[in-house]
Amino acid sequence: MKRTLLLSSLILLFFSFCHSIPFSPVTEHNNNVPLFIAHRGSRFITCENTIHGFETALQLEADVIEMDARLTKDNVLIIYHDDFLNRTTNWPGFIRNYTYAELSNLLEIDPGYNFTHDMGKTFPFRGWNSKYPTKTPLQIPTVRQVFERFWGTPEQVLQRKQKKDSFHPQHVFINIELKEEDPLLADKMIEETIGRYDTEWVQQHLNIANAWCPPMEYFRKKSNYTIPTSACEGEALSMVLKSKLWSVTPKLLQNIVFPKPTPEPGALLHHPTTYQVPLHVVGVRLDTKEYIDLVHHFGKTVSYWVINDKKTMKRLIDMGADGIFTDRADLLKSVYDELNMTSKRWRVKEDPYEHTEFHDFYEPAEEEDEPHICVGFLCYAFENFAAIAISSIVLFLYITLRIVLRFCVEKRTLPKQGQKEKFE
Repeated sequence: MKRTLLLSSLILLFFSFCHSIPFSPVTEHNNNVPLFIAHRGSRFITCENTIHGFETALQLEADVIEMDARLTKDNVLIIYHDDFLNRTTNWPGFIRNYTYAELSNLLEIDPGYNFTHDMGKTFPFRGWNSKYPTKTPLQIPTVRQVFERFWGTPEQVLQRKQKKDSFHPQHVFINIELKEEDPLLADKMIEETIGRYDTEWVQQHLNIANAWCPPMEYFRKKSNYTIPTSACEGEALSMVLKSKLWSVTPKLLQNIVFPKPTPEPGALLHHPTTYQVPLHVVGVRLDTKEYIDLVHHFGKTVSYWVINDKKTMKRLIDMGADGIFTDRADLLKSVYDELNMTSKRWRVKEDPYEHTEFHDFYEPAEEEDEPHICVGFLCYAFENFAAIAISSIVLFLYITLRIVLRFCVEKRTLPKQGQKEKFE
């Protein structure tokens, strides 16, 4: 029994590292329209994680604005990606060392200070607040400011819900990644969402992500499984192993080996409702047809990050991906225009977002990749597979050699039968 289980595990692990057969794009578009997800508000063309950037993304017809959340020194929930200020602003130090009052000082901290689209030749947003005091200010926003800017206050949401104004321009879908393991971050997010807004509204307009599995499960449980969440790293990678087995399982047995979840009220919120994954993790491809098919088989959706070239965008559309994260909202919009597609949430109106001003954005001369950084054991195992395999082989040979040498030494030192009798 143990040998059978071990052999099965080794076969499954082997399949997980095999390259999948390339998926050939269909010649005619399959009418699948993925969600248009603006990563950090489309950070390569404007200032990331700012109201300014989110408005720009919506003006380019994004379905979803994606952002990151952290806590300040005085436990205010803010929108910011890094744990330190240096990369995007003119200020040094860690977020946790500042109160929100200090971070919101528009005269000192400049969120657009380091944005450049031409490799440092110009910095178009540097000193924005002093240059354009009447325009939308550039600042590090709080989660509450983002919700009230793109949803409205809780009172306004209830009023629109009662009027059944389902196509109101402020019905913006928001995706927030929690960037810390601290349970307090999850508690604060729950306070700002179902603690203030109608639960049904939150379910329809928000998704929460977290790379770490324990805090993700903590958030689900603490929110009473009422807020949609995406798969944590371990859940996403375990789906890779399942998808490889799925691809070699006969179709007649697929529903038996991989039974679909029983549809029950609220049951889907106990688990991730979507998988938001990179194209690959340390050489293991996630952008495969079997991965997408299995996720769909379980009634979930799958979106890929961060896609900044037209070729990959079109390939994912042909494969049936449900969403595309991009730093280039302008580029994804051009792909949709080429394919005569309209982003899902904005089909009902030509100008879905009632902006007060149109923001400039810039086409970057050079772009950088968004690397996946492992946070869990399974990912580390994938990442260090070669080292683990070699170490295991070396350890096995070492132990085997020790056993053999010990056996040989003991055999040589044992007295022969005749010598033993003579001695007696």
